[in-house]
Amino acid sequence: MLRESRWALVAWIAGELLTKPVSPDWASSVDSTSETVLCLLIPGLSTVLVLHPHSSVMLQELSHMDRITQLQDEIQQLLTIMSSSIAYLTSRANFVQVSPDIPITKSRNPDKYDPPDVFEANKKELVTDLIVKAKQVEYLIQSLPEPDPEEKQVERLQALEEEMSQANAEYIEAVNRAKNLHAQICDVLRNMLDEPDIIKSEVD
Repeated sequence: MLRESRWALVAWIAGELLTKPVSPDWASSVDSTSETVLCLLIPGLSTVLVLHPHSSVMLQELSHMDRITQLQDEIQQLLTIMSSSIAYLTSRANFVQVSPDIPITKSRNPDKYDPPDVFEANKKELVTDLIVKAKQVEYLIQSLPEPDPEEKQVERLQALEEEMSQANAEYIEAVNRAKNLHAQICDVLRNMLDEPDIIKSEVD
């Protein structure tokens, strides 16, 4: 019953997002205590809504480039969590005999490893963090726009090529115009410098 109520709350949130803008104060005041990690993609709003027991509602309006940038950040965080998890599991675990034929020949100081209950709790927390981050990465990937068909890509490349050709022609025309103006200015200056000699010769 409690889980159904939480899903009903999520459905209501989605409906509110689709019908009216949500203020940051309202969005941050909604929190989920569910044990289920939930991510919603709101159609038409480019919105990613993530509910998690350890975080409030994460509501972000994302453009295509914003999504790619956030996806890069989330993947980097996922790799960081994986690296930290491996480092913890290898550094804080005690030696355990896995085969009756192979005895333990080395022991660790008690301060070098965590008690079994603490170790298990930390493992569960690491797994939860990995699942949450992996879900966020998955839904951000799903929110990326579909690639254009090959025909549209060809048309776009042709249009870009035509624009570049036109821009190049305008650039060449502007350079030629500048050269002509430079030549005209040089002729005017040359004539102005030659006029005193002509006037002096006429006076003499």
